[in-house]
Amino acid sequence: MGKWAQVRCACESRPCPHPEGILYQIWPGPVISLGALVGGIFKDTPNLFEVYALIGDWRNHEDEELRLSVERASLWQMESEELRRAIRGEGNLPFQQVKKLWLLWLQRQEGLLVSIKDNFRRAEEAGMGRLVQLRAGLEEEVVTPESAARELEKAIDTADELCRASLQTGNPIELYW
Repeated sequence: MGKWAQVRCACESRPCPHPEGILYQIWPGPVISLGALVGGIFKDTPNLFEVYALIGDWRNHEDEELRLSVERASLWQMESEELRRAIRGEGNLPFQQVKKLWLLWLQRQEGLLVSIKDNFRRAEEAGMGRLVQLRAGLEEEVVTPESAARELEKAIDTADELCRASLQTGNPIELYW
């Protein structure tokens, strides 16, 4: 899910030192997934996590693209901070909704690991022996609450990085589904 998210640079000098004029680019899969979860959990609360919900709903990506203005990037940054406080047990979001977000995120992480292991198993069965070593190390992997928390924090950090780049350059965030 998600091809890439990027913010173009605002270099006035030529040649621009940034590859293809892109200041920041990253795979947005976890951010899009987080947006879908947040959008679903808080859908009955108007204007709460509006940008996360926008990002997480594929119907908002016209031709698989969604551009977030600098103003929306600023709002998204505030939403990220509110979400970060909530998962730390701070703030004033309803506990049941935060708990639901946490449990769904944990399930998502577990599902991803199972899917990856299945893909490695299928590749091995198809005669792609070089993957056996990678799979052997992966078999020992488990999703723990701590590892899921780190991944959730990373998804929020990714959103913050995109927002900072947008605010720094004055350019929109471009998300490609």
